[in-house]
Amino acid sequence: MIREVTKLYNLSEEGLFRGQRGKRNEARHVAMYLIRELCDKSLKEIGQSFLLGSYGSVGGACSVIERQIKVDRRLQRRIEQIRETVS
Repeated sequence: MIREVTKLYNLSEEGLFRGQRGKRNEARHVAMYLIRELCDKSLKEIGQSFLLGSYGSVGGACSVIERQIKVDRRLQRRIEQIRETVS
């Protein structure tokens, strides 16, 4: 799944896993959202994978994506494209 996200967003894995304070990283948030949705991983495990200090950050990122999906058709299509590739 990570490979599909990095390919779609034209981003390296390093860029996906390395967060930068104050900069929004849609690809990173989408990856966390999809891992939470499609994999059997806890928020804590996802947070550790993305080198986050708090699993609350994962929940926050997922909430942002859930809200955006409702209003952003481009984002909806991107996420569906990744789901189809993974399935």
